[in-house]
Amino acid sequence: TFNGTLTITNSGGAILKGPFQIELNGLTAGVTLLNASGNHNGSAFLSSTISSLAPGQSISLPLVFRNPNKVGITYQTSVFSGNF
Repeated sequence: TFNGTLTITNSGGAILKGPFQIELNGLTAGVTLLNASGNHNGSAFLSSTISSLAPGQSISLPLVFRNPNKVGITYQTSVFSGNF
């Protein structure tokens, strides 16, 4: 397994309401997010139950990947407020 951390920061000027769902889009083929909360639109996602995120505030989430071919891990994130 490969362990990492994903940090999301509110770079806007308003408080964002949670909970938050963080989708990992385009995850490298053959790599699996082992601690995913589920799948949405074909992409693994993580859930954060934090109730709000103030301007400048960050949250960090652990990432646990299975990477049997030991390839570089790439993805893009989409952050959603509320539940899927």
